[in-house]
Amino acid sequence: MTGAVKAYWDTLNETLPKEKAVVELFRRLVCTLEQAGAAIERRDVPVAHRNLVAAQEVVAGLAASLDPRAGELADNLAQLYAYIGDLLVQANLRKERAPVEEAVNLLQVLLSGWEGAAQKDTSRLKRSSA
Repeated sequence: MTGAVKAYWDTLNETLPKEKAVVELFRRLVCTLEQAGAAIERRDVPVAHRNLVAAQEVVAGLAASLDPRAGELADNLAQLYAYIGDLLVQANLRKERAPVEEAVNLLQVLLSGWEGAAQKDTSRLKRSSA
């Protein structure tokens, strides 16, 4: 991760439980890609490029943070992150919105899963403190 992405991730980890930090990171990533897609539509190349590069850095950081001891799950996520990274490179090279939209759709599925995990964690904590 680059300095800015790492600083953002470190701040999230310091202020939120891990599941919620991951949810916020995915939400920010989706937002960044939506901004990139909008910039592509209006032919604002510098903004599209900046947002796509930032998103690529986050996806690379997610891939680097995988624990290989998680086995098949880590392997599958690594392949998915690599595919998303490839989509973002294609979008940036061609300045096309379709690869961005595909990446957003995939990330929203992952985001939904993390939101569910964070919700279960919150519910479990409330029950245990009652």
